[in-house]
Amino acid sequence: MVTACSQTWQQNIDQWDLSAGTSQAIDLVTACSWPSAVVYASVTGQCAVIGTPYAATDRNLANLAEFTIPGSGNQDFYDLSSVNAYTIPMSINAPTGCSSITCSIGDISFFCQPNNVLQTLPTGALSCVNT
Repeated sequence: MVTACSQTWQQNIDQWDLSAGTSQAIDLVTACSWPSAVVYASVTGQCAVIGTPYAATDRNLANLAEFTIPGSGNQDFYDLSSVNAYTIPMSINAPTGCSSITCSIGDISFFCQPNNVLQTLPTGALSCVNT
């Protein structure tokens, strides 16, 4: 089970609990806007800080899929970021005309070198956190 989180700008945080082999689509048809948005896997199983609006619990312990829709020049932008940490493989399957991207690290213990710390999370998952 993976707890997936998404947040746009400084707004509410959405949470989905996904079983292995499943995915979650985020429908932007009605909003047509997703500025400064991120999607990440929660390492604690709880995306938001209870009682604190718009506060993420563990966003800094996860790799991020980042989106700006629409962006500069009415173009959409997306990327995968492991600047803060790397926890799970991620991919963005883009529509026709755009490139799909994937970030997957086979051996996180080997990858996680000094200036980073390998943390074992309460769930048993490993996270390589940039220090």
